Amino acid sequence: MSTNVHVYGIKPPDDKWKKMKTIYYACRDAKISPPKEVSEYFEYNDPNENGVHVELKNYMNIGEEGSDKYYVELNLVPKDVKFIVFSISY
Repeated sequence: MSTNVHVYGIKPPDDKWKKMKTIYYACRDAKISPPKEVSEYFEYNDPNENGVHVELKNYMNIGEEGSDKYYVELNLVPKDVKFIVFSISY
């Protein structure tokens, strides 16, 4: 059985997020593509009410027999990330 680990941060909605969401839905309602900046901001997904998910690559797995440990280098996490999520699937 293999294990998949995905680590991402969440930037909670702020004023910028609200403005980008307004632009995103205005474009969708007008049946036009949102500006590249808006699409990139939401990582080419619909706006998530929890905030923006940011994939974190700055972690390492230091496994030992029977357990895995994941270390995230905090100084490399964007300052506006308020939550770190470890998604582990088997």
